Amino acid sequence: MDKKNKDNPLYPGARGEVLALKKLSQLSNHYNILCGVRVILPRYVTYMGRKNLRTAQIDFIVVSKKGIILIEVKNWSNQYYNQQEGLSPHEQVDRSGRVLWIKIKSRWGWWKKSYPRVTSVLLSIQGNMRYNSNYKFVYVSNLHEINYFIKNKKEDLSEKEVEKIVKMLKNYVTN
Repeated sequence: MDKKNKDNPLYPGARGEVLALKKLSQLSNHYNILCGVRVILPRYVTYMGRKNLRTAQIDFIVVSKKGIILIEVKNWSNQYYNQQEGLSPHEQVDRSGRVLWIKIKSRWGWWKKSYPRVTSVLLSIQGNMRYNSNYKFVYVSNLHEINYFIKNKKEDLSEKEVEKIVKMLKNYVTN
């Protein structure tokens, strides 16, 4: 590795995403893995009491009969994690999950009694992030456990629903 890449602050993040993709690629072909998904809602929605949420840039979405699993990858050192200011990784994942759920709900059809759930996962490459009770719907996993977590979820969708969701989400893949 040359010095230029070593000093680039984006390098650890990109490296974490590559590691996550390698791990997720070990899942069978029954799991559809979408990378770099950007979702934009037609208007702002309320999040935490303020109308301040409209977009999400999502690292990975895995869609299968096990459901819709949003994965945000963080490859942060303890020092960077402890000094981090602004949007916490937990809030980022929570916000992204809300945007994705609203987008799917808007496309699902008003005649449905229930909408597919989105499982939001914060994937801590270094294993240094923990569950935060302020974000009850954000699961925290690590690289060694993510596939086990996905494979052991109960089936939530039919094959037809999986196809419909994947077809819709492919329109939002950016890279």
